Amino acid sequence: YTKWVWLVKGRRMALSSAEDYLKRFDPKEYLCLYYQGKVSSFNARPLRDLHAFYREAFVPAAQGEENVNYTKPRSLRVLDYGAGPAIMYDISAAAVATEIVLAEYVPQNRAALQQWIDGDAEAHDWSLFFKYVTEELEGASHGASEAEQSTKASVAAEKREERLRKIAKVVQCDIWQDPPIQRGFDVEYDVVFSSLCIESASKSREEFVEATSRLCKLLKSGGRIALQAASVEGQENSTQLQPAVYHVGKEKFVGVSVTEELLREALEKAGCYDVTFKRYPSDQSIPEEVANTAMSFVTATKH
Repeated sequence: YTKWVWLVKGRRMALSSAEDYLKRFDPKEYLCLYYQGKVSSFNARPLRDLHAFYREAFVPAAQGEENVNYTKPRSLRVLDYGAGPAIMYDISAAAVATEIVLAEYVPQNRAALQQWIDGDAEAHDWSLFFKYVTEELEGASHGASEAEQSTKASVAAEKREERLRKIAKVVQCDIWQDPPIQRGFDVEYDVVFSSLCIESASKSREEFVEATSRLCKLLKSGGRIALQAASVEGQENSTQLQPAVYHVGKEKFVGVSVTEELLREALEKAGCYDVTFKRYPSDQSIPEEVANTAMSFVTATKH
């Protein structure tokens, strides 16, 4: 792995390598810092985007209907590629899928995912996130009296947790290997989702385009892809990749930020069309460790 180095304000900044993640990434510290205590607007945005993504693509409501019935999942196979130790991005998927594959490169992150699936008492508590999705986004307690709302919301969240534990499988992945996912899972998926992964494994525009193409090979024709990517504010129109930095405890990790232009180029070269793009500026709910980082949410369909 060749270190890629930027000169930022007179200081050298090297892209974190795969070895850095293997040796220095602590999933427990990461989850406590970014996903503890409440569902901040920083976390609510991708949850809303994914809820809308699955609802619009896979569970269309009847004309004029406000709420969708999520009790009858479709036979969808979903891949969350580069899942890290975070389960929250798959809460909406569990409403419509019959299989969710959580592919992750870092062993300690895979262990954290499996710990949650196994119901280990030491696993991270995602209950607030499940309740947010089932109550706030899906309207699980819609139409109930105030006395019934809390109970209905809790029951719906618990049922979704049960379902995700039942259908989720944790596997190993590496975007630069052939196949880029554990053998036996290198099949075509109906949906591929990835958050802040491809850019972390790329050190140039060309590598980002290639990695996106490799990921899209796991998507079936007509399948849908959704990506969450990082960008640094003030560099939206840059033609060069720029560093995006975040901290986990005392450890600093440096990835690359990507622009709308690069995301569109990568997806179109990977054989996708109907690319949609949303960009969110940073806000005050974002931890100071990533305070200058904006997020993009991109979807597309494969030819």
